[in-house]
Amino acid sequence: MAEQHGHPTSGTEPVEITPTIKPTDADIQLAVVHTLFADPWLDASSIQISVNQGIVTLRGLVDAFDQRQRAEDLVNRVYGVRGVRNILRVGAS
Repeated sequence: MAEQHGHPTSGTEPVEITPTIKPTDADIQLAVVHTLFADPWLDASSIQISVNQGIVTLRGLVDAFDQRQRAEDLVNRVYGVRGVRNILRVGAS
């Protein structure tokens, strides 16, 4: 427990600071899967996702360049993601 010094000032109370919990790679992968499959403008059915130390790798095939970019943009918004390695290919599925 933290050591307290001095006397509390009138009208103040001690504040407990909770450390931020860092998500695991498995947590991040699950969140990325949910995010990509929930997006109505992205067909994520051919995307494989792996995570290593917060870096997400996207592999597979998408129909258009805008879907490739959208997948990367969505992944970058997921809490805990430190970076995206986008190696998605564009072509007809």
